[in-house]
Amino acid sequence: MTDLKFLQVIRTELNMVEQELEKEMSLRTGHINQFVSLDLDTLDKYFCPSLVLLSGRLFGCRSRRLVSLACVVQFIHLATLVHNQAGKKPAFPVLVGDYLYSKFFHYLSRHDSLAMLAPLSKVICDIHEAGITRYQLEKTGQVDMRAYIPVVQREWGRLAEQACSIGGKVAGAGEEEEARLRELGFNLGVAWGIQRLGLEEKLVTKHLSRAKEVLFLLPDRKEREYFLELINLLQVKPEEIHKILAV
Repeated sequence: MTDLKFLQVIRTELNMVEQELEKEMSLRTGHINQFVSLDLDTLDKYFCPSLVLLSGRLFGCRSRRLVSLACVVQFIHLATLVHNQAGKKPAFPVLVGDYLYSKFFHYLSRHDSLAMLAPLSKVICDIHEAGITRYQLEKTGQVDMRAYIPVVQREWGRLAEQACSIGGKVAGAGEEEEARLRELGFNLGVAWGIQRLGLEEKLVTKHLSRAKEVLFLLPDRKEREYFLELINLLQVKPEEIHKILAV
């Protein structure tokens, strides 16, 4: 994989997140991959954890707790991806997805981070509500792309919003700074979701432009450059992103 700078600087922490997740993927009955498909691309693996880690670093924090909370956010993301595989044979995707969702609570409890429970639980509710709406749109053959935007906002934007917020909280960011981090994460997450669903390209540009505006209201540290690199990456078409991050 070609490491961009923002991935290079947090490579050690990302490896720790991967190791923690891999440990939790091994069940008594076998590895989770035996029951559901978890063939993740680079952004699926690192987007959410990177937001937590870079947001914390933006305010001078590099604590081990950030790694644990990056795991928490990634558990939610993975559970959502697995639940979306349910289709006509829901048994394993639903069971595995629920297992991964339960891990987010376990990690919050284990790492003395229950203060994050309420906002993250709300995110999960938003994700599930968005999933129901998306299923209804697909079932009725809804082709109006505008109808999908609220779905993307709740399925992708809210989790990215909280990922940035969590990093800021752990680092001791002020209320105004944390609000800016939330807006940054929300716009990055929505842009990512729009890219994945192949919606209007101008909407990606709109959200990334706002993310850039908010970014330059945050502390002038190296991490701002790394966020900018991520913004620029999301401006590229999905197939080109895969080439950039390919082995």
